Amino acid sequence: MLLLYDYALVRLAIEDYRHQKIKNGYVKRILLLSAVSLAVMPKISLISRVFGMFAVSLPMLLLGMFVPGSFGGGDVKLVFACGVFLGCELLLKGTAIALFLAGIYSIWLICIKKEKRNVQFALGPFLSVGYIISAFLIF
Repeated sequence: MLLLYDYALVRLAIEDYRHQKIKNGYVKRILLLSAVSLAVMPKISLISRVFGMFAVSLPMLLLGMFVPGSFGGGDVKLVFACGVFLGCELLLKGTAIALFLAGIYSIWLICIKKEKRNVQFALGPFLSVGYIISAFLIF
């Protein structure tokens, strides 16, 4: 189960890096795995999964609506789906890892590549890495 989840995230990360677009098919696969994981991974409660769906995706959605260019819809859907799979606690840990890595990458872009401060980049690869790392905390 965990390997299929990780595989979907790796494929999603590669696609998002190349095209800056997260296809709905990847999100659907993660949601399907999340439904199956309810029976296979009882360690994560249903309540934690419900809170996980909205803990990060709702603030991202609101920020994306009021700050243009901050987050794409694919990122919001990905976080929602991963929240169902990981539950609230692991989702928050994975998001913290992802934003830390994305912050380091942003600093690198500004300092080394001399990019402007408002450059946009794909967040999906960072979210994927964060959620893969946090998924291994299940066991």
